[in-house]
Amino acid sequence: MTVSLESPRSRLSSSPSVRWEDYLAVRDDPAYGDCKIAFYQGWLWVDMGKEGINHASFSDLLTAIFFLWALQHPEETYASLGRCLIEQADTHACAPDLVLYKGEGIPKWQDGEPRKIEIPRHRIPDLVGEISATSLSQDLDEQKHLYASLGIPEYWVIDVKGLRVFAFTLQE
Repeated sequence: MTVSLESPRSRLSSSPSVRWEDYLAVRDDPAYGDCKIAFYQGWLWVDMGKEGINHASFSDLLTAIFFLWALQHPEETYASLGRCLIEQADTHACAPDLVLYKGEGIPKWQDGEPRKIEIPRHRIPDLVGEISATSLSQDLDEQKHLYASLGIPEYWVIDVKGLRVFAFTLQE
């Protein structure tokens, strides 16, 4: 497996032949510490770029909107864990821009535990989303399939350039 550090764009391996062990090697390599990575069906995505201004602005705006929603609905418990790594051992890994939980069973980190959401130890999020400044086609296709296969019930894609939101109820 080869992953180049030179390009600031997302890379998708040319064929679905990456193993879980390859994913773990990239995940645990300090050289990839700031990268967003995902693994599904033998594919490994490594996003080498940093968040741009538009991406960061929309991410903060959506977090603020969810915060205001939670304030208006104090009877319910909410948590935003955006960009937190979600893993289902041997099959799935992702770090959505938006990760929202509602109700009981929200993952809580304990000292000495890995700093990630582990499925099935933790329950799946109620909503995940991607902010698409440069990755719209991937977010509407590969990422959507990855999240559906995890059983995540709702997925949003925010198209920064087109000023649109695509909301999906995911069904496997």
